[in-house]
Amino acid sequence: MGYPPQQAVVNGTLALTVVEARNLKSDDRDGADAFVIVRPQWDPKSENYKTHAIENNDHPNWTTKMQLHSARTDQVITFEIYDKDSFTGDDCIGTAAITLGPVADAQPHDVWLSLEHTMNSAQSHLHIWMQFYPAPGQPGPGQLPHQMNGQRPQFQVPAPEPMDRGFMDGDWKKQAMVGVAGVAGLGIVGGLIAHQVGEHREEKREEERRQQQQQQQSGMNAAMGMFNMFMGGGR
Repeated sequence: MGYPPQQAVVNGTLALTVVEARNLKSDDRDGADAFVIVRPQWDPKSENYKTHAIENNDHPNWTTKMQLHSARTDQVITFEIYDKDSFTGDDCIGTAAITLGPVADAQPHDVWLSLEHTMNSAQSHLHIWMQFYPAPGQPGPGQLPHQMNGQRPQFQVPAPEPMDRGFMDGDWKKQAMVGVAGVAGLGIVGGLIAHQVGEHREEKREEERRQQQQQQQSGMNAAMGMFNMFMGGGR
């Protein structure tokens, strides 16, 4: 009995656009100050690939374009969404991941990823455009972006309907899970990180409450001292 041949690992460049997110949730009442860090598996500690922050918006649109070199079709790209906070530190409010293998066909792909570890009871999503370009001498067709004469590729997967017509309706919902397959292990790590971040935030809030109570008590003690001095002087 023979075995099917293994799919060849292809090196190349990934043209990626982080388009938008929907239905984010943070501790901010006015909405999240959201930005995205893209972490390729071949360079997991790098923060060279990220969007700008959009303030007070749970449905941000970044449309940030980037090129990821040294990409491999057997590796994973992780997306981390943060709520920017200059005082207490940035909070991770969602993660998603996708393997390059299923989309490394030198064709443009329009993908919606389900976000994991969000604080929102409703599902949050991240919208990306991506196209893999094999390096010279590698199997597979494809043109680098500078060879496309400025023409924008026509993405083939339909986007979801507008939110006021039912964001979770339509056949596209099935496609939103394409980036989740094969990376379930990342969910465990992300869940632990989100839990630790939540514990740290709660401890900080408790410390702030204790300090506020101490300040209030000190103020009351000072006021009582002044009152007693006044009453004593009146006698």
